[in-house]
Amino acid sequence: MSRVLHLIPRLVQGGAETLLVRYLSGQTIHSHRCVTLFQDNDARMAEQLGDRLEARRCRGYADVLRDMPWVRRRLAMLSPDVVVAWMYHAGVMAPWLAPRGVPVLAYLHNTDLKPGSKRLERAAQRALGRIAKGAGRHLLYSGAESQALHEGLGYPAGRSAAIPNGIPTELFAPDAADRAAIRTELGLTPEERVFGCFGRFDPQKNWPLVLDAVACAADVAPVRLLAAGRGVSRETPEFEALIRARGLEDRVLALGVRSDMARLHRAADVLLLASGYGEAQPLVVLEALATGRPVIATDLGSVGDVLLPDLPPVPVGDAGAFIATVEAAARGDWPGLKLPEERLRARVVERFGQGAFGRALDTHLAGLAA
Repeated sequence: MSRVLHLIPRLVQGGAETLLVRYLSGQTIHSHRCVTLFQDNDARMAEQLGDRLEARRCRGYADVLRDMPWVRRRLAMLSPDVVVAWMYHAGVMAPWLAPRGVPVLAYLHNTDLKPGSKRLERAAQRALGRIAKGAGRHLLYSGAESQALHEGLGYPAGRSAAIPNGIPTELFAPDAADRAAIRTELGLTPEERVFGCFGRFDPQKNWPLVLDAVACAADVAPVRLLAAGRGVSRETPEFEALIRARGLEDRVLALGVRSDMARLHRAADVLLLASGYGEAQPLVVLEALATGRPVIATDLGSVGDVLLPDLPPVPVGDAGAFIATVEAAARGDWPGLKLPEERLRARVVERFGQGAFGRALDTHLAGLAA
């Protein structure tokens, strides 16, 4: 058993953060501690980790820089065998925070950045590519597409690997009785085609395109959009403005952050993912398929590998194709609606289970600590 320390900016509802919390909450051969640099952690996630979580009280990266000597001393006291730095910013800082001689693994969960991304994000991406070439530095990616993209940017290939993401398929599973119950609770009628879109309110997720597609679909059939995620609320002014501009006030059920995502997937008929950049291997796609729900998604990262051959992804940037596919699903003549739940679920159970992911990550960390 090795002592593994995980360094991550914060724990909030997101793919990488969810993956980390599920991994630490499951069966693992190692002893784990998690340190977050900022104080605004999701309360539910923090509760799941309990005393394995230490949260610094930084409010911004200026605070983090001032706090680095304390964090360095604290990490030395914890005496880890391996430090896992989740995403760019933690990956850049970890080599200066980790005890000398301890391997540092930067774990990346994205592909490309948005053109015009924040300078700090771009700088962190470039800096990590240089830092990763140092002794004792290693890279892990959530999918071969993420690995290929970063190595194309000059990231070293010699000490890198890719592990497919995993989800708890026993939780994300079809349940006809619960589907009926949650649809009733949410006020969704049997006649409505319900599209689900679950992710934070962020430019990456391309919510304007999702809402455009739902608005067009509403012209051909009774539809509803079931939406959830950070900032995905009618109380978020920018999100509410997008809804009102398209006349969707009665069509969008925006629930904000939820802890019952398996139930929301069951309530939906089709998952929508319209992201324009950055996705590597999105958990939400795996979760929908495991629940027996077909997916209309843009072709980013390994999305196509997960969906094909049954559900061809939509080319990135082709808004017309995305809208047309959603309209076809609303009318009921999209082929994805005819796929059996068992077939959709099988591809995830076979390749992307939580147990297989946990064992692969355990083995990788054991190799670094040896």
